[in-house]
Amino acid sequence: MMKFLPYSILFCFLLGCCKDDDVLTDDSPSGNTLYEVKDFQPMTVGSYWIYQNFEVHDNGDEIQNNTFDSVYVAGDTIINGNTYAILQHSLFTFWDYVSYVRDSSEYLVNSDGRKLFSISNFTDTLYTLYLYDGHIAYKMDDKDSIVIVPEGTFATYNYKGFFYSDAFGGGVRFFHNFYVAQIGLVKYNAFYSSDWLNPDYDEYRLVRYHIAG
Repeated sequence: MMKFLPYSILFCFLLGCCKDDDVLTDDSPSGNTLYEVKDFQPMTVGSYWIYQNFEVHDNGDEIQNNTFDSVYVAGDTIINGNTYAILQHSLFTFWDYVSYVRDSSEYLVNSDGRKLFSISNFTDTLYTLYLYDGHIAYKMDDKDSIVIVPEGTFATYNYKGFFYSDAFGGGVRFFHNFYVAQIGLVKYNAFYSSDWLNPDYDEYRLVRYHIAG
């Protein structure tokens, strides 16, 4: 089975002081409180998130695998005069095993200035990744959609990727990156399949996290 793309973007987390067993439920939707964008990026060293892999098929069947991804805040660094959090990933992402992120006005950005997340702009495309046979356009979508993962049930913001491919008749597939106030990324996915019309998905769901105080 052929993989089309690496896993979707792995960062944009919340600043908070939650313990491992603290969760926000669907009784506390993220849209009921006003947040600054920096609230969506915990930068304290020692914060971490652990995700388990689920193989989700087009017919709705899913397989729980013993494959895990993890992200932790390893420190910070200065790039072009700005301070960025260093996020260490256990799996390969679009930005290798290490990524850099900071808050800038109403956006989270990486060291290249790419807009990675917003809590106020649900209209514009925030980032476009161009490929040899198409492109992925990322924008904010699905505010307060309910997501269930092993760690709990949450109301989320979705940093959503729209994959347009000329190689498959100009069709579109989606990448989902769900974030929660005071926790961070709780679920993300990437599709893979040799069949564009009936793709399977690799989905990673939050099983444990810690925000260092």
